[in-house]
Amino acid sequence: YMMKDGDELIVLADDNDSYSPQAPLDVRPGAALFLPERRRHRELILFCGWRRDIRDVILHLDRQVEPGTGLHIMCNLPIASRE
Repeated sequence: YMMKDGDELIVLADDNDSYSPQAPLDVRPGAALFLPERRRHRELILFCGWRRDIRDVILHLDRQVEPGTGLHIMCNLPIASRE
């Protein structure tokens, strides 16, 4: 797949300086793997650390997981300092 105008790429990184776009790799397509549909289930997810855009991350995550999934956040940033 080649990215097109309007496509978005989500990058999970330590900071904005730890990644950069690169030239595409030469990948030769092969036969697609058959993966049987898995039954989704509730999960318990642990986030370690804090990001200034954590609300956006949580909203995106909420659209991906099953209802009833739990999220715990562990960080040393005082609650009063979290926006």
